[in-house]
Amino acid sequence: MNWQPKTFLAPTDGEVVTIDAVPDPVFSQKAMGDGFGIKPAQDKIYSPVSGTVTMIADTLHGIGLRTDDGEDILVHMGIDTVELKGEPFKVHVSTGDKITAGQELATMNRQLVQEKGKTRQLLSL
Repeated sequence: MNWQPKTFLAPTDGEVVTIDAVPDPVFSQKAMGDGFGIKPAQDKIYSPVSGTVTMIADTLHGIGLRTDDGEDILVHMGIDTVELKGEPFKVHVSTGDKITAGQELATMNRQLVQEKGKTRQLLSL
C-alpha cells in the first residue's frame, strides 16, 4: 500500500505545535501515532475529517474518528484532563454518527480547564 499524505481541517483556531512538543509522552513519543497539537484560541472543537465517530471517552476529553478511507483519528482535548471527569467538556456527537469535516464535535471550557489547574491546554491529533 502506498501511503499518501492526508489533508485535515484545523479542529480549532490556535497555534499549531509539532507532536514532539506536546507535553505528554504518550503523544510526544508517538505512542498513539503521528499527529500535531494546537494551543486552542477558542472553546469550539470541529472535526478535522469526514467519517464516523467511533468512540467518545467516558470523561468526554477524547473523540475517536474513522475517516471514510479507514484512517483512525483521535481528537484529544487537553493534557491530563481525564482527571476532570468530563466537567469542562460538552460533546455534540454520538458514537456511530456520520460526520463531515468542519462539523462541530465538542466544546471545551478552556477557562474551567485552567481553573481546575490544567494550564497546559492543548488539543492533540
